[in-house]
Amino acid sequence: MKKLVLVLMVALFAITANAQTTKIALAIAYEKKDGCNASDLGYEFRYSSATSITSLESDAYNSVRTKYTSYDGTDKKNNLYEGEYMIIIQATTNVNGCYRKTFGVGFGNDRASALSKAIDHLNGRNWDWKKSDGYSVAKELDL
Repeated sequence: MKKLVLVLMVALFAITANAQTTKIALAIAYEKKDGCNASDLGYEFRYSSATSITSLESDAYNSVRTKYTSYDGTDKKNNLYEGEYMIIIQATTNVNGCYRKTFGVGFGNDRASALSKAIDHLNGRNWDWKKSDGYSVAKELDL
């Protein structure tokens, strides 16, 4: 009986994990300014149902490095186990004359959950930003 329960649990997990068919990977390039925190330059994303998430991440990373040659670093994010709705938001903060553009990315099964995660992501990447400062939607993708 224990084996049957274990087999059913594994099968259920496999079905749940495979329910998400489209994989999305994103890379954000940022630059560090003298005396200021890092500011985002831009992003690149890739999606596919056939390509592995590792390949998509690599492609997005290489693309952002080529497009934004003055970058100092990159952040990566993917939708593994998070849903096929992607939203990218952006905000700019000014602290003591240091302007900082920051992107936040969220994935979910619907717009509301993706947006909530994007807001959390933006706030985690820029502690000076508050939701009351506002943001704009840079990109939405519903697969």
